[in-house]
Amino acid sequence: MRGQILKLFSESAESLSVVKIDLSEAKKRLAARNKQLHQFWYRSVTLRHIISLLDQIEGLSKVYTLYES
Repeated sequence: MRGQILKLFSESAESLSVVKIDLSEAKKRLAARNKQLHQFWYRSVTLRHIISLLDQIEGLSKVYTLYES
């Protein structure tokens, strides 16, 4: 009986070790994905800003063209 209990504790400890390793690997993958998503977000903000600037430049060129006419 005592041997079975020790065996179960040993198996549980091994299982916990595997789970800890799996969680550690998942954490690393999640961190890498988070970094990638942050880079995508930053690029999208930058692109929106550039598009806004281009729209302003286009508006100014139209005003200038009307002024020249």
